Amino acid sequence: SDDVQQYVEKNLVDLALIEGPVSHESLKAIPFYQDKLVFFCAPGHPFAGQIIPIEQLASQSLILREPGSAGRDIFDGIMAAHNQPVEPAWQSDSSQAIVRGVEKGLGVAILPYLLVRDSLERGEIARIPLHTPIWHGLNIVYHKSKYLTANMKAFMAIAREYGEEQGERKEPPGRSQETILAE
Repeated sequence: SDDVQQYVEKNLVDLALIEGPVSHESLKAIPFYQDKLVFFCAPGHPFAGQIIPIEQLASQSLILREPGSAGRDIFDGIMAAHNQPVEPAWQSDSSQAIVRGVEKGLGVAILPYLLVRDSLERGEIARIPLHTPIWHGLNIVYHKSKYLTANMKAFMAIAREYGEEQGERKEPPGRSQETILAE
């Protein structure tokens, strides 16, 4: 997300869709989609469908996104809040490689629901439910001084409309990442 934000800041791209918050003051972010981060495992794993304390997840072979990705940063923060070390068995910048690794029984992982929905529905992987959902925001980002053309505004409207159609993924009132991390 930081590289993409730099592209927007340097005017190399007009708009971007990013995970997580904006880290550059010259950029404006418009939330358009809230998604849950989902822990998942192979269907035959003992944790499949079981609510497991975060401490037990930490003892598993973790297959994670690379450090710096928004989902990984959220996961690392939650683990730090629970005094749990994060020692991945392996990490990748490819969400599909992570899903395939979990499917083959190489470990457990956490990714946005949007990225694993189809694999969950096909039964290729199984969800490990959490007591408290972990929400993950996606934003439309543009430079504060950028003139927004009609096409840019239309694209932003389509992205927001898509987010609204995914109603189940909206963040509940009063729930924030800070609240979840404090629990």
